[in-house]
Amino acid sequence: MQLWPRSVKGTLWMAALCLLASVAGAADYPVKNGPVWKGWYAHVDETKFTQYLDFLNRVHRLELEALKKAGLIIGYQIIVSEARSHDDWNLGIIVEYKDMAALNLDLARKAQIEKEATAGVPNLEKLEAEHFPMREMIASRVFREVEFAK
Repeated sequence: MQLWPRSVKGTLWMAALCLLASVAGAADYPVKNGPVWKGWYAHVDETKFTQYLDFLNRVHRLELEALKKAGLIIGYQIIVSEARSHDDWNLGIIVEYKDMAALNLDLARKAQIEKEATAGVPNLEKLEAEHFPMREMIASRVFREVEFAK
């Protein structure tokens, strides 16, 4: 009597071989950890896309530039893409951090820097209330850059 069906045994053996190959491969291709990127992706109403980009420029850019000046982030990118459906993103913001430790920075300090950066924006709460409904959050991700050893 077989304890495991033949396909399960084969799957387990294949998984074990893949694990062994990946461990062996890691020794052949060591990598150095690089910067960390955190991004969020949203679907912005196409009829209000320009208006939303203007909001990002007038408000969110100020926050990101202040965080960069304070040394909490290395940089950022605003990226756009053609959405293939309403469930697909068409706008993303990715922020570059020195490493994982920098990603987990003091949130109170970050909030204070952002608040100071936007203190001169008239009707900030109204702007946020008007613009946040223009987008539907799709996903967020954390990426780590790796460099192959030479």
